[in-house]
Amino acid sequence: MTGLWPENHSFEAFRRAFPITDENLYQELFFYFRDRVQVKREEPAIRNLEKIFKATFKLTSKKGFHAMSLRDLSQETQISMGGLYKYIKGKDDLAYMIEEFASHCLIDHNEVFLAQAKSDEEKRDLLIRTFTYIIELFQPWFFFMFMEAKNMSAENKTKAKEVERRSVRIIMGILEPFHTKNKVDSNLVLTASTLLATIESRYLKHWFYKENGTNIDAYAEHCVALAKKLL
Repeated sequence: MTGLWPENHSFEAFRRAFPITDENLYQELFFYFRDRVQVKREEPAIRNLEKIFKATFKLTSKKGFHAMSLRDLSQETQISMGGLYKYIKGKDDLAYMIEEFASHCLIDHNEVFLAQAKSDEEKRDLLIRTFTYIIELFQPWFFFMFMEAKNMSAENKTKAKEVERRSVRIIMGILEPFHTKNKVDSNLVLTASTLLATIESRYLKHWFYKENGTNIDAYAEHCVALAKKLL
């Protein structure tokens, strides 16, 4: 398939259109949290933020966020404890930054792509693909949000739940015209949450889909087909 997103709805076309890349991810993170991060020099700040977040995902995948200490993080990143506090106030602050940036990328950027849709059908398919593709790009971030929610502060747990609720509401809004038009005899909330759970399964069982050869394009197409069947 050739051409540009969204006419070309492949993952690669989406990656080329998506403003955040592997190369500028931590630059975007730095700009997003510029008021929170004490280090104002862009180059060292971006370099150290990348170390901190990558080390967090690595350590939590091995021992869990509850067991990871800031001293563990300091040793893994080779950034002193005092240096870490220039970027994060503590573990709760780190978890907040992960949740906030991931949800910003999923929800705010998704709205920009949806504005390109010319019909309800195109909007439905775009929503499903962009959700699926963004979650693929930020797999460690969303995996952390889901798996570590139980170990977060009450405030961060509430935020994680609200991201889920907001995602369901967005999907409901996109599906509602079909639900009404086709007089579907089902609960729209359950339909939207079922579809979201299927999309989320991709980052929760990343190893499984990789093992059985289901690439991201095939997975997105499956989710689009499922939405059509549900409605």
